[in-house]
This record gives sequence, C-alpha cells and structure tokens, in this order.
Amino acid sequence: MAERKTTEKKEGENKRLEEIQKKAPSLFNNALLKLSNISELKDVLTRDFLESGLKPDNNRVQFDRNGYKYVVILSRQVTDERLDVDKTKDGVSEGITLWLIYDEKHDESCRLFSGSRGNLDHAVVSHKVFDWNGKKEHTQFVNTQEALDKTSEFISSL
Repeated sequence: MAERKTTEKKEGENKRLEEIQKKAPSLFNNALLKLSNISELKDVLTRDFLESGLKPDNNRVQFDRNGYKYVVILSRQVTDERLDVDKTKDGVSEGITLWLIYDEKHDESCRLFSGSRGNLDHAVVSHKVFDWNGKKEHTQFVNTQEALDKTSEFISSL
C-alpha cells in the first residue's frame, strides 16, 4: 500500500514537472536544462532582462517573455547545512532561494535551486530544475552576486 502511494506520488510529480516544462518558453527551458555553470544562466537572464528594457534593483529582476512574467528572487532561508552561509541565532544554517520563476497567468510559481534542504537536493542532484511551489517564504533578500556565488559553490561541490 505504502509502495503504491510512493509510486503514485512520484508519477504525479513527474507529470507536473512535464507540464511545467511545456509551459516554459523554450529558450529559457533549454538554457536551464543544458546549464553547466551558474554564470551561464546568469548571462541568459541578464541578457533577456536587459533586452526587456526594465531596470533591475539589487534584490529582484523581473521581465516578461512570451506572456510569462519571470521574477528572479534572491532570498535567505533555512536550508541545507552544506551551504556555507552564516548561522542564525538558533544555530540553524540559512541558505538561498535563487531562481523563482513566477507564472503570473496562473498565480503560481516554479522554483529552481530552492533554498530548503529537500528541495535543493531534489532540484540540483536529480537535475529536476523545476520544483513546483506556491508563492511564500520570500522575504529577506540578499545581494545578487552573493547568492550566485554561494549557489555556484554548492553545485560545484556535488
């Protein structure tokens, strides 16, 4: 019984992943799936963002492509102890939610390289770059370069 539930859950997650990937514009999707280095993704995002004519601030980057509103959010959250970041007063490691792609049409979001322990492992180690999640937990922002550096270091260590 438990095994069947696990299988059904996994199949449901895979189906949802496929649906998300179909929704994503092909340029962005391909850049993520073929990504060998975080700086390449940063370059793609920066180029597309600059072409959109919008101006970024230190915390958020937003641009529209093919009717989708992309929001790149950089955030500290409780996360995997393997991330080399400052400890909170409770001794819990903090980490980074790096790429949040927000689908404005459906009021849902799709996280990449999530900041939480399970989601970060799932997204990076299994190469399932799209991790479905609702809008939440994105409050305390960090510097863009710091987030990129920390995430790049973590991915390189795998």
